[in-house]
Amino acid sequence: MAGILRRLPVVMYNVDMNRLIVTYCMASIILLLCNAGTGMTADWKNVLILNSYHQGYKWTDDETRGMLDALAPEKNRIKVTIQYLDTKRLSDSRYFRNLRDLFARKYPRTEFNVIIAADNDAFTFLKKYRDDLFPGTPVVFCGINYLKEHDLEGMPLVTGVNEDADIAAGIDLVLRLHPDTREIVAITDTSVTGRAVRGEFEKVLPRYAGRVRFEILDHISMADLRSKLSRLEKGSIVFYTFFSRDKNGRVFEYDESTELITTASSVPVYGAWDFSFGFGIVGGILTSGYLQGKTAGQIARRILNGEDPAAIPVIWHSPGQAMFDYAVMGKFGINKRQLPADTVFINEPPSALSIDKQVVWTVFWGTVFIIGLGLAYIVIQKRAELRLRASEEQFRTLITNLHVGVYRATPEPNGRYIQVNPAMVKILGYESAEELLQTPVVHLYENQEDRTTFLNDIMREGTVRDRELAFRKKDGSSIIVSSTATSVCDEHGVLQWIDGVMEDVTEKRNLEKQLRHAQKMEAIGTLAGGIAHDFNNILTAVLGYAQMISVRIDSSDPLQPYAQQIIHASEKAAALTQSLLAFSRKQIITPIVQNLNDIVSHLYPLLQRIIGEDVILRTHLADRPLMIHADALQIEQVLMNLAANARDAMPRGGRITIETGVAPCAETDDGEPPEIQQAKEYGVLVFSDTGRGMDEATRLRIFEPFFTTKEIGRGTGLGLSMAYGIVKQHGGDITVTSVPDQGTTFRVYLPLIEPETEQDRKT
Repeated sequence: MAGILRRLPVVMYNVDMNRLIVTYCMASIILLLCNAGTGMTADWKNVLILNSYHQGYKWTDDETRGMLDALAPEKNRIKVTIQYLDTKRLSDSRYFRNLRDLFARKYPRTEFNVIIAADNDAFTFLKKYRDDLFPGTPVVFCGINYLKEHDLEGMPLVTGVNEDADIAAGIDLVLRLHPDTREIVAITDTSVTGRAVRGEFEKVLPRYAGRVRFEILDHISMADLRSKLSRLEKGSIVFYTFFSRDKNGRVFEYDESTELITTASSVPVYGAWDFSFGFGIVGGILTSGYLQGKTAGQIARRILNGEDPAAIPVIWHSPGQAMFDYAVMGKFGINKRQLPADTVFINEPPSALSIDKQVVWTVFWGTVFIIGLGLAYIVIQKRAELRLRASEEQFRTLITNLHVGVYRATPEPNGRYIQVNPAMVKILGYESAEELLQTPVVHLYENQEDRTTFLNDIMREGTVRDRELAFRKKDGSSIIVSSTATSVCDEHGVLQWIDGVMEDVTEKRNLEKQLRHAQKMEAIGTLAGGIAHDFNNILTAVLGYAQMISVRIDSSDPLQPYAQQIIHASEKAAALTQSLLAFSRKQIITPIVQNLNDIVSHLYPLLQRIIGEDVILRTHLADRPLMIHADALQIEQVLMNLAANARDAMPRGGRITIETGVAPCAETDDGEPPEIQQAKEYGVLVFSDTGRGMDEATRLRIFEPFFTTKEIGRGTGLGLSMAYGIVKQHGGDITVTSVPDQGTTFRVYLPLIEPETEQDRKT
């Protein structure tokens, strides 16, 4: 319940709620039963309890419980109003002004006889606004950390109890229980209170000079602190005060930090405040929120009974109590008899007690009576808790189940993530959120200048939308992310942190790149096919007339060589147009059912003649027949074009390997799936060489007509484009991977004929 309340966006809670009503009703009924006939006084007193923090916060709840217990004897003549300022969530001057306006409207005619201010923010609020809101009202304070006398200047009618920790008493008790102690490791933080605690430690250290060595840990990360505690050896003791924020700015609740420290420590951990009690510490002389509240309540009761608040001195030494966890004591061999007589224990096994029958019946009927009165309240409370839990769960699952990363990060140049959701962890390839939180944000950028630009833009504009950034995952692989972020500033305009969402768009960008390439090849094919078709019509006329001239003139005629040159040039141009038609997939083919392995085997001798003696040719054919519907001459043309290119890439010799096999749809090695989605299986022909290879820019243009890397006169640039068109016309696809100086691999995918189709064709 406390965890839910801490996250509710509520500024105040009024104690005039179900719990207090039920409590008062029960007390009133019991009082009437026990004191029939004794009327109630009409002289009511009003008490305002002003808490700095929120209900559900353990320290605040303990203080409030102590105040109410101290005021209980006056319950027949006082009315208690409790307000929560909720300053753990908001505490700036504007907020305090709004509270002042709210109280002015809420209590315009209410005269309080005494106000109890719990903790620093409530005291500060009254110091500024009491004379305006509640003039002349006495104030009793508690929970004020290390109060000084000058803090009370200009505030008449004020008294109370200071909050500090009896460091020396705690250390003395530790050394009495562990006489062999050689080292005490003290833990606090660098907050205002933490610095005050460190000062108290430094005051008492000279008392133990030469007896025990001290080390104070305050400016340290939680991870480093846990690591250090795990390495402590026998003879060391941990003295824990509190640790609410670590070196990296990570904030911890009291129970969270205590459990992290006690579970990491290999030696006993003692405490100084009771909010850490019950979370793994052995115990100690603990400053108690309950005793702080109870002492303040006792002082308030004295004022209600007529004492002058100016005559009641401030209690400068905070009331402490020896408290020990019986279960933890046993782990370190501490005997109960070694502790002070008034020690409070938790987790102590029950002892056998002799209980009077009358007591049993009294407890029994009292329990029945309380259950009867509280049953309705319990039902209402449980329903409210269920609604709150459902609301919290909806909010948590909303963030957790998102497939986009959600994060909060610090705004430093290096930066660290403060909070991330599971999708963020998955996008960046980390094992856990904790591991990602320890990684500087700048290390995730491939280009650190992008981090600088990102921060500059968000500080200038306050937001960044759809910014694409090159990131590096934990395993070193690159991804493209799209980030939208907003700056969160304090009341002075200083950037506190950055909230944002992040999406991995790597696959989306790769698909867009493939689409653009396919559209480009399609447009080139359409253009080439149109030109080739029209040019072929012209060539038909030129070649026909040239042949007619050659036939009609004598072979000895001086014009005959010219006619032959026209015929030869026209035939070469016709071959060129056939290549363009092959690329554009408009040439006439005659496909039949045949085995891809047989095509490779049949062409093997011719390929050896094409590549020459310096190049070794090897084949590895699939064990099963690879039946395809294809024009064998066209597939052979693809292989010959690939072989010619491979030969030119290996002027000093090398090796060509041709393999056949079966691949499911969309299986490639370069991460770019073939543009085929019809057949269940594809015959794949893998053509590899050990030549010069090519860079990425060349690879992207390798199938374009007339694109060549050879010198002038050594190629038309149509060989691979023709291969591309032939494969596409057969319903397949061709891909290429290459590494400079390591060779090139082409993969040709052709749809396999299913057994039923092949049988049907034979039938």
